[in-house]
Amino acid sequence: MKKLLLLGTAISLAMVGVAAAADLPPAPPLAPTPYVKAPPPICIWCGFYVGANGGYAWGTDVGAITFTNSVAQVFTTTGTTFDAKGGFGGLQAGYNWQMGQIVLGVETDIEFASIKSDISGGVTGFADLYAGTRTLNDFGTVRGRLGFAFDRALLYATGGFAYGNLQDSISRTNALPGWIVSGSAQSGFVVGGGLEYMLAPAWSAKVEDQYIDLASHIFSGTYAGTAVTVQSNTLSDRFSTVRAGLNYKFNWH
Repeated sequence: MKKLLLLGTAISLAMVGVAAAADLPPAPPLAPTPYVKAPPPICIWCGFYVGANGGYAWGTDVGAITFTNSVAQVFTTTGTTFDAKGGFGGLQAGYNWQMGQIVLGVETDIEFASIKSDISGGVTGFADLYAGTRTLNDFGTVRGRLGFAFDRALLYATGGFAYGNLQDSISRTNALPGWIVSGSAQSGFVVGGGLEYMLAPAWSAKVEDQYIDLASHIFSGTYAGTAVTVQSNTLSDRFSTVRAGLNYKFNWH
């Protein structure tokens, strides 16, 4: 009898609880979760930069030079040949865009150089002696860059337009009237590659190799005091360079 009384009491209490719950107001809706914009991807290579560089250049040996004059004489130089080499230094500026690990950029540089070769010797079949110089006093490039970033390291290829003030001259030194000839090259192309490393948010250092082809040219001139002209074969104007540089990036923060 006591057990039945306890069971009835429990059922009565449960029914009262259900009725009370039915009388409660509905729970307020949950507030929507605010939208949080994802942070932008890290772009440590993006933006405008300027810098300085210095390096060493060496030219392709053009070999023996053959001359033909307007009276059908042909002669070829002997002895040393043009293989100009020397140092250079200058400034660069550029801009990079970064998409994930891919970095695209444009860069221009101008270099002041002391790249020179002095030559001397004789010519086949004649008693002539000659002396000459090849000098590249300044050059520059305008290039695109395509790189792959490994966090702070950027491995890249580069190529584009090259220009330079290349001057060659040769003159006969042992007799008058002597022959005096000269030539120059001004523009061509450049290809290369390099590695750049981010030292700090604003500073990076690079090492780079470039192959510069300023096309080709010929020597032309006259025998001094005469109307006889002289012209050479086509000469190549190619240089290889290695350089190190330091860049400052403006929008680093």
